[in-house]
Amino acid sequence: MSAKRLKFGKRIEYLVISKLLAKDFDCYVPIVDDHGVDVVVRKGDGTLISIQIKATDGRGDFPAIKCNETLKDYWLVFYSTTTDKTWIMTLQEWKDHSRPLNQEKFPGERGINFATNKDLAIYEDPEFGRLK
Repeated sequence: MSAKRLKFGKRIEYLVISKLLAKDFDCYVPIVDDHGVDVVVRKGDGTLISIQIKATDGRGDFPAIKCNETLKDYWLVFYSTTTDKTWIMTLQEWKDHSRPLNQEKFPGERGINFATNKDLAIYEDPEFGRLK
Protein backbone atom coordinates (compact mmCIF):
# COMPACT_ATOMS: atom_id res chain seq x y z
CA MET A 1 0.00 0.00 0.00
CA SER A 2 1.32 3.43 -0.89
CA ALA A 3 2.33 6.00 1.72
CA LYS A 4 -0.45 8.26 0.45
CA ARG A 5 -3.11 5.57 1.12
CA LEU A 6 -1.64 4.78 4.54
CA LYS A 7 -1.73 8.47 5.50
CA PHE A 8 -5.31 8.74 4.24
CA GLY A 9 -6.36 5.77 6.37
CA LYS A 10 -4.61 7.10 9.47
CA ARG A 11 -6.16 10.55 8.97
CA ILE A 12 -9.65 9.05 8.86
CA GLU A 13 -8.93 6.89 11.92
CA TYR A 14 -8.15 10.06 13.89
CA LEU A 15 -11.18 11.84 12.41
CA VAL A 16 -13.51 9.04 13.57
CA ILE A 17 -11.80 8.91 16.98
CA SER A 18 -12.27 12.67 17.35
CA LYS A 19 -15.98 12.25 16.55
CA LEU A 20 -16.24 9.50 19.17
CA LEU A 21 -14.53 11.73 21.74
CA ALA A 22 -16.93 14.56 20.88
CA LYS A 23 -19.81 12.16 21.67
CA ASP A 24 -18.24 11.58 25.11
CA PHE A 25 -16.86 8.08 24.50
CA ASP A 26 -13.68 7.01 26.26
CA CYS A 27 -11.24 5.99 23.52
CA TYR A 28 -8.00 4.04 23.84
CA VAL A 29 -5.69 3.83 20.84
CA PRO A 30 -3.28 0.88 20.62
CA ILE A 31 0.33 1.80 19.94
CA VAL A 32 0.63 -1.03 17.42
CA ASP A 33 -2.18 -2.06 15.06
CA ASP A 34 -1.26 -5.72 14.66
CA HIS A 35 -4.66 -7.20 15.54
CA GLY A 36 -6.89 -5.09 13.32
CA VAL A 37 -7.95 -2.86 16.20
CA ASP A 38 -7.73 0.88 15.58
CA VAL A 39 -9.44 2.00 18.80
CA VAL A 40 -10.91 0.46 21.93
CA VAL A 41 -14.04 2.24 23.16
CA ARG A 42 -15.76 2.09 26.54
CA LYS A 43 -19.52 1.87 25.98
CA GLY A 44 -22.07 3.53 28.26
CA ASP A 45 -22.51 0.28 30.22
CA GLY A 46 -18.76 0.11 30.89
CA THR A 47 -17.95 -2.72 28.48
CA LEU A 48 -15.01 -2.36 26.13
CA ILE A 49 -15.33 -2.95 22.40
CA SER A 50 -12.64 -3.21 19.75
CA ILE A 51 -13.16 -1.20 16.57
CA GLN A 52 -11.57 -1.33 13.18
CA ILE A 53 -12.03 1.85 11.15
CA LYS A 54 -12.23 1.64 7.38
CA ALA A 55 -12.14 4.64 5.07
CA THR A 56 -12.94 5.36 1.45
CA ASP A 57 -12.77 8.44 -0.70
CA GLY A 58 -15.54 6.91 -2.78
CA ARG A 59 -19.28 6.90 -2.15
CA GLY A 60 -19.37 3.84 0.10
CA ASP A 61 -17.59 0.94 -1.58
CA PHE A 62 -15.13 -0.93 0.63
CA PRO A 63 -13.73 -3.55 -1.74
CA ALA A 64 -11.18 -5.53 0.29
CA ILE A 65 -11.37 -5.89 4.05
CA LYS A 66 -9.75 -8.47 6.26
CA CYS A 67 -10.91 -8.57 9.88
CA ASN A 68 -9.77 -10.17 13.07
CA GLU A 69 -12.50 -12.75 13.55
CA THR A 70 -11.16 -14.01 16.87
CA LEU A 71 -12.01 -10.98 18.99
CA LYS A 72 -15.15 -10.70 21.10
CA ASP A 73 -17.16 -7.46 20.83
CA TYR A 74 -15.48 -6.49 17.54
CA TRP A 75 -17.08 -3.70 15.52
CA LEU A 76 -16.35 -2.05 12.19
CA VAL A 77 -16.81 1.65 11.51
CA PHE A 78 -16.89 2.62 7.83
CA TYR A 79 -16.45 6.24 6.77
CA SER A 80 -16.75 7.87 3.35
CA THR A 81 -15.04 11.22 2.87
CA THR A 82 -17.04 11.86 -0.31
CA THR A 83 -20.44 11.54 1.35
CA ASP A 84 -19.39 12.27 4.97
CA LYS A 85 -21.32 9.16 6.00
CA THR A 86 -20.55 6.71 8.77
CA TRP A 87 -21.79 3.12 8.95
CA ILE A 88 -21.36 0.90 11.99
CA MET A 89 -21.63 -2.90 12.07
CA THR A 90 -20.78 -5.73 14.40
CA LEU A 91 -18.44 -8.35 13.03
CA GLN A 92 -21.37 -10.73 12.55
CA GLU A 93 -23.43 -8.13 10.67
CA TRP A 94 -20.46 -7.46 8.39
CA LYS A 95 -20.03 -11.19 7.75
CA ASP A 96 -23.75 -11.50 6.99
CA HIS A 97 -23.81 -8.60 4.49
CA SER A 98 -20.35 -8.55 2.90
CA ARG A 99 -19.30 -10.60 -0.09
CA PRO A 100 -16.26 -12.89 -0.22
CA LEU A 101 -13.60 -11.94 -2.71
CA ASN A 102 -11.54 -14.24 -4.91
CA GLN A 103 -9.78 -16.24 -2.21
CA GLU A 104 -6.78 -17.04 -4.40
CA LYS A 105 -6.03 -13.36 -4.96
CA PHE A 106 -7.41 -11.98 -1.68
CA PRO A 107 -7.35 -14.72 0.96
CA GLY A 108 -9.70 -14.01 3.85
CA GLU A 109 -10.90 -10.69 2.42
CA ARG A 110 -14.47 -9.58 1.89
CA GLY A 111 -16.07 -6.48 0.39
CA ILE A 112 -19.14 -4.39 1.07
CA ASN A 113 -20.80 -1.55 -0.84
CA PHE A 114 -23.09 0.77 1.11
CA ALA A 115 -23.68 3.00 -1.94
CA THR A 116 -25.37 0.34 -4.07
CA ASN A 117 -27.06 -1.79 -1.40
CA LYS A 118 -29.91 0.31 0.03
CA ASP A 119 -30.73 -2.41 2.59
CA LEU A 120 -27.54 -1.39 4.38
CA ALA A 121 -28.85 2.12 5.08
CA ILE A 122 -29.99 0.90 8.51
CA TYR A 123 -26.33 0.78 9.52
CA GLU A 124 -25.74 4.48 8.82
CA ASP A 125 -25.04 6.01 12.23
CA PRO A 126 -23.43 9.48 12.25
CA GLU A 127 -24.18 9.88 15.97
CA PHE A 128 -22.54 6.54 16.96
CA GLY A 129 -25.76 5.57 18.76
CA ARG A 130 -25.22 1.85 18.16
CA LEU A 131 -22.11 2.01 20.33
CA LYS A 132 -23.83 3.52 23.39
